Amino acid sequence: MNKNLKILAGIIIIILIIWGISSMNEKDSGNLNSENETIKIGAIMGFTGIASQWAEHHKNAMELAVDEINNSGGVLGKEIEVFFEDSRSESKGAVSSFNKLTFSHPDVDFVFGELWNFLAGPIIPIANEKKITTISPSIINSSLGDINLDKYFFTAGHRVESYENPLNMFFEKNKDLKKITILNLNDSWGTPVGDKVEEISNKNNVEVVLRDQVSIELFDYRSNVLKIIAEEPDVVFVASYGFLESQVVEIIKEKNPEIKIMTSNGIFFEELSKKIQPFHEGVFFLDWKNDAEFEEKYLEEYGMYPMFESQNSYETVNIIKKAIEISKGDPDKYLESLKKVKYQTKNKSYDFSKGNLDSNRSEASLFKVENGEIILVE
Repeated sequence: MNKNLKILAGIIIIILIIWGISSMNEKDSGNLNSENETIKIGAIMGFTGIASQWAEHHKNAMELAVDEINNSGGVLGKEIEVFFEDSRSESKGAVSSFNKLTFSHPDVDFVFGELWNFLAGPIIPIANEKKITTISPSIINSSLGDINLDKYFFTAGHRVESYENPLNMFFEKNKDLKKITILNLNDSWGTPVGDKVEEISNKNNVEVVLRDQVSIELFDYRSNVLKIIAEEPDVVFVASYGFLESQVVEIIKEKNPEIKIMTSNGIFFEELSKKIQPFHEGVFFLDWKNDAEFEEKYLEEYGMYPMFESQNSYETVNIIKKAIEISKGDPDKYLESLKKVKYQTKNKSYDFSKGNLDSNRSEASLFKVENGEIILVE
């Protein structure tokens, strides 16, 4: 009897040991990044293709913030390490970059990207499936559908609602305007912007005589411009990517220099480090003002001014830092801690408690090119 009890006790002890080892392995496999010596961030941007100039500015701003944090002791004593992947400015490239990044670095803490709506959309379901917290610094809130479906995807990009005040200011300062034509890209970014311009135009009793929504692949600059100015508008609003807007503005100025022109953000970012072109004179545009301190640091480091939107990339790194600090360094709490971050600079305001896609509370500003200089309209 005693012998049988000893055998039974031995079996029980072996079972408990096996169970304990199994539990420890399961815990370790469920939290690969718990013992990381660095904070690992993967960054996906279109370093080649049509988004390459945006990517350059955002990468610069991101690295500026990372260097500052690391040189000041890191985050809770850990340095930030960034791994970059090129999406080639293609949606398929964004997906393959996300998969490559998370395969090469399965212990990544956050993924940073993408910059444009059509590039970010395809990676959202992958981020949710792999349960990797992913933050875009730039896409607008209204382009990605139901906020409740995007558990692991966030954006620090601006809200399309932030255009309302500067649009109203434009019409208030130009009370003689009666007719407007709107030219916008027919995509997840251009359509909501065009919708907002149409809404505010109607509220200010300015008739939308034509709204031309065009595909970027089928965009014929000259024929589209001739179509919108044939309506003899008092003002034309153009919502496109910067390099396209500039060409449209040049043709409008050539055909009818009396028409007022207003554009969405982006048109002048290429010119911020260059001389403003003569055909830009008198053009109004909407954008989000950077902090002077950020611009000075960026100019000193890279020898050029940043595009206005790139400060979001700089601040997104600081937002990640705050989320980690709130979590007290526990990777299992990064996601919920990010939702508690409230962060304010002179011109930027973020509140992630407002929702995954609605955190940026900053207001857009109205700018104008006057005497060859970009001025803030107040």
